[in-house]
Amino acid sequence: MALLVRHQQERYDGLGYPSGMKGEWIPLGARILAVAQAYTELTEGNEASSPLSAQEALARICASRGVRYDPKVIDVLTEILRTRGLIPMSAECRVAPAEV
Repeated sequence: MALLVRHQQERYDGLGYPSGMKGEWIPLGARILAVAQAYTELTEGNEASSPLSAQEALARICASRGVRYDPKVIDVLTEILRTRGLIPMSAECRVAPAEV
């Protein structure tokens, strides 16, 4: 478990810490923890920001799909939110096209 917590700040693109792991090299549990932590922080809010809806939180997470977060883990989160009725069944994780 300590290994998963240690590596939850790794980024899918390899620019995270502490080891600069990339993609599938990051332990799956750490990739899941990263998305779960982000979703929880966004939906619970804090002193600096108000809580977001499930759909708004997912949109923020999707903006970092393949950069900060594992796309497969985001897909599973999306499906869980759909089946629990927290987002519309038609909701998709869309990433804005990169600016040229």
